[in-house]
Amino acid sequence: MTEIIMRKRVVEMKREAALQDRLDKLGVSDPVCGICGETDVRTFELHHPAGQKQDRAFTSQICANDHRKMTFEQSFVRSMHPEADAFLYAAGRLLIGIADMLREMIEYLYDYGIRLIERSLPVLKEGAA
Repeated sequence: MTEIIMRKRVVEMKREAALQDRLDKLGVSDPVCGICGETDVRTFELHHPAGQKQDRAFTSQICANDHRKMTFEQSFVRSMHPEADAFLYAAGRLLIGIADMLREMIEYLYDYGIRLIERSLPVLKEGAA
């Protein structure tokens, strides 16, 4: 029985260390997805709104689900032409990436507002008109 307890303690210590490592990599102690409000640190990833090739330094911490959505949207942005101004291209990618994030936030906020209004309505009892 003692061996099982020791194994559980080791697993729990590894789990805590892994969670702390994720927090350290994110650079925050209490992450909140800026799009949907998710707070489970296990789901967080670093997102590069301009794309990793254009700007590796500018990142945002968002949940994996929203990160997949943002990465999907980024796949439709035109590739940089070999003779293009790299700075202007990166700035344009950044603005589009931020706009994609704002679009998701607006959709989430709109849906949340509708749900709040629905919850505010009185519950009618059966037989009441």
